[in-house]
Amino acid sequence: MKILHSLQALRGIAACLVVYAHAFDLAKTLSSGQPVQGRLGHLEDFGAVGVDVFFVISGVIITLTAQRIVDLPSAHRFALRRVLRVVPYYWLLSGLVVGLTLLSGLPDPHRIPATVLFIPFSERGFEMPYLAVGWTLCFEMLFYLCVYLARAWLFWTPRGRFSVALALFAGLFALVRPEHLTLFLLNPIILEFGFGIGLAWLYRRGTVGRTDAGYLLAFGLIGFALNLVFGFGHASELECTVSLPGAAYRVLIFGVPSAGVVGGLLLMERAGMRIGTALEGLGNASYSIYLTHTITFELLRAAVARDSLAPDLLIALALVLGVAVGFVAYHALERPLLRALGSWTAPAVEGRPGLAATGTARP
Repeated sequence: MKILHSLQALRGIAACLVVYAHAFDLAKTLSSGQPVQGRLGHLEDFGAVGVDVFFVISGVIITLTAQRIVDLPSAHRFALRRVLRVVPYYWLLSGLVVGLTLLSGLPDPHRIPATVLFIPFSERGFEMPYLAVGWTLCFEMLFYLCVYLARAWLFWTPRGRFSVALALFAGLFALVRPEHLTLFLLNPIILEFGFGIGLAWLYRRGTVGRTDAGYLLAFGLIGFALNLVFGFGHASELECTVSLPGAAYRVLIFGVPSAGVVGGLLLMERAGMRIGTALEGLGNASYSIYLTHTITFELLRAAVARDSLAPDLLIALALVLGVAVGFVAYHALERPLLRALGSWTAPAVEGRPGLAATGTARP
C-alpha cells in the first residue's frame, strides 16, 4: 500500500512544534529573563498548532484505513490495530510517570480515568492524564471509537445495536457527570478530525489537480503566518481548548489553516509531486518524541539550576534533547514493543511503526 510521504514528514514537524512550545514553558520556569525569540511575533504560542495538525492527519489516515472494513471481523481488526498502536506504549510511559509520582505521595484517583481509560473528565471537570500530553490521545481514541462504531453498526443485528448503545452510554455516564462528559463528547476540536475525513474523500476521488492543491497549501501557510504575526489571543491554551466556545475558536484559528496545509501537501502528492521524504525519519519517531519530551523536560528541570542558562539557550537545549530522547525511545522502546505486539497478534499491527497516534502514514 502506498505510503503518504508528505503526511509522514508533516507529522514529524508537528511533533517538533509541540516540543518547541513546551520548551518555552520550561524556559519560563528556569529563567527570569525573556527569550529574544519570544519577542519575534507569537512564536511562544504557535507550536501548539502541532496538535491540530496531528488531528487533521489522523482524520485522513483513519478514514482511508477504515475503507478496508467490509464485515464485522474486519471492524474488530481495525479497532485492535488502533489500540495496539497507541495504548501499550502510552501506558508504559504513563506508568513511569505514575511511578515517579509515588515517590512524593499517592496519585490523584481523579486523574486515573484520563490516564488509563482516556476519559479526561471527572466530577471536578477536566482532568489531565499523568502523562500530560495524553489529553490529545483522549480525543484520538474517541475518534477511533466513533469510526469503529459507525462501521461496525452496519453489520450488527438490531439486538446487537441496542445492546452496544445501552452498554456504552450506561458505562460512560456512570463514570462522570453528564455535563462534563458533554464537554468531551461534543468538544468542537473533534471537527478537526472531520476536516481530515473531507480531505481523505478528496484524495480518494483524485479530482484536485496540483495547482488547486497548491492554492490550498498557500491558504494554510498564510493562516499560519497570520497566527505568527497577530497571535489571535489564547487559542493555544489548554483552558481555552477544553471549553466549548474556546475550542471552537481554536478550530477556526488553528484547525482551518492546519487543514489547508495537510490537504495541500496530501493532494499535491496525489497529483504526483512527492514532498517531504527527507523528513520521514523525523516522522517515524514522532510518537515517541511527542510522548517522551515532557518527561525529558522534567528531568531537565531537576538538573538545571534556575538562571544558570540564558532563556534562548534553554529553549534550544530543551528542543534538541526532547527530539533526541524521542529518537532513542523510538528505537529502544517503541519499535521493539510494536514488533512484540505484531508477532503476538499478527497480522493485527500493520505497516512500519513509528508515527504519532495513528501509525504509519499510509491508507
